[in-house]
Amino acid sequence: MYRLLVRLIICFMLGAWLKVSVMEPAMLVEGVLEYSEELNLVAVGDVIIHQPITNSAWDKEEGCYDFRPIFEPLTHILRGADISVAVLETVLAGEKAKGYTGYPMFNSPDAIADALKWSGVDLVFTAHNHILDRGEQGVIRTIKVLNSLGLRHVGANLGPDPSTRVVMMNVKGFRLAFLAYTTATNGIPSPKGKDWLVHRFDPSNIKKDINLARSLGAEVIICALHAGAEYRREPDSEQLEAVNFLMNYGVDIVLGSHPHAVQPVAYWRLDGETEAPRLGFVAYSLGNFLSNQRWRYSDSGLLVRLKIKRQRQFSGVTVAGLETIPIWVHKYRYDGKHQYRILPITDGNIDKQDPLLTLEDHRHIEQVWWDTQETIGAIPVINRFE
Repeated sequence: MYRLLVRLIICFMLGAWLKVSVMEPAMLVEGVLEYSEELNLVAVGDVIIHQPITNSAWDKEEGCYDFRPIFEPLTHILRGADISVAVLETVLAGEKAKGYTGYPMFNSPDAIADALKWSGVDLVFTAHNHILDRGEQGVIRTIKVLNSLGLRHVGANLGPDPSTRVVMMNVKGFRLAFLAYTTATNGIPSPKGKDWLVHRFDPSNIKKDINLARSLGAEVIICALHAGAEYRREPDSEQLEAVNFLMNYGVDIVLGSHPHAVQPVAYWRLDGETEAPRLGFVAYSLGNFLSNQRWRYSDSGLLVRLKIKRQRQFSGVTVAGLETIPIWVHKYRYDGKHQYRILPITDGNIDKQDPLLTLEDHRHIEQVWWDTQETIGAIPVINRFE
């Protein structure tokens, strides 16, 4: 009863800004459009390197950190996509910058970025509330490490050049633009005169970024939004207003993070008076991809796989398909210490013969499955234009 009430409230809030429909995408495009050329994009949420995770990755024999085993169960999905993206919610300031630490001031080994690239992640979003945890130098070194690895990123800059605020990628002939913004940095201001260092949610700058993306030929604009209240399973007014602004101004896909819990997803109908029917997409929060938060709703997250297609009969592209896969962070003890791995949950259960999973683990997995289905529910279609 409580969940039903919450869903009714959120629908009412959505209706205050948006016109909501419960039609499925096929009902909008069936018999109208034909498709050619398609792209699969996979997105996951926050990669949060708490200290126990850092400790677990230390390889005593090799004398280095290795986070790759954590992501191994998902490599077939991440590598199998045409492009995969994640939120790197930490900084890579180096061990000399007050050591490696977790919450509340993060600083992680460079090996985490290497592991993400190895697993199949192509781009990380760096606009989040912890990006200034080691100040300006922490931001600069993070960017340099990502550059050295060839891991694309957006959300923070080395300089004021406005062109660096938009990352363009050509994937299978699709011209994609990536943006990222955060609504907070935990009260830590950007250095004086260097507001460009971190991409904050500023409508005037966002409009310029979107205009730049379009001028560079972007067919699809994908935006990471780090906003909202932590541990809530429904978007708050800040998120709703921010998403409404982004979509109405021209963003096609919004990928939310920061609440550390999975929140609803929705399609956006992007047609106007002179446009062909198109669909966009928003995930208000993808939850955690990796963390040491062990409580219900935060020990898990959501992986989304979007099928993006170019329309043959009309100009523009559309979101033509969606797959949602719940994921659960499994913390277990092996070889004398705690270990972690991220498990995809495709049908509410996974290998019953897995020797690392206990009966209690299977109960948690089933709970994550049903919690996620309850949160996502029937996926609405929201009209961008009245």
